Amino acid sequence: MHIAGLIITTFFSSNLTAMMTKRPELNHVRNFEELRESNLTVVVDALMRRFIERSVDAEFFKNTVSNFLVVSTEKETEMLLSLNNSYAYVDKLRQFNSDAPLTFKSLNLAWNVLIFGYGMALIIFLIEIFMAYCQRRRQMQPVIIV
Repeated sequence: MHIAGLIITTFFSSNLTAMMTKRPELNHVRNFEELRESNLTVVVDALMRRFIERSVDAEFFKNTVSNFLVVSTEKETEMLLSLNNSYAYVDKLRQFNSDAPLTFKSLNLAWNVLIFGYGMALIIFLIEIFMAYCQRRRQMQPVIIV
């Protein structure tokens, strides 16, 4: 059981490290000119479309991104999670420049998940040791037959 915990934590840690340090293999579209040349359809939900048209330009989708598809938020999320790269998506969570090196601040969630994983592994390990101790103690008690 201890070996299984060690293998699981090592697997988790190595996959998290690889995921956070590996650069994407495909080049991403970096500007609107590249987007037009790629002929990708931009998938956007109605809320984001209204936001862009109100805060950027009312004719933004007609002038800048002519090839777009408006879908529900649920459908957009489903398409994103299916890793369908035949569409372009609006990146709503972009917080840092993809050319910049990763920093501790940008990896805060990953660090929290990693610390939580190791904490849980430690707690399970201590519970296993305690259970083994209790089991050995029960086996060592003398049986008195009267």
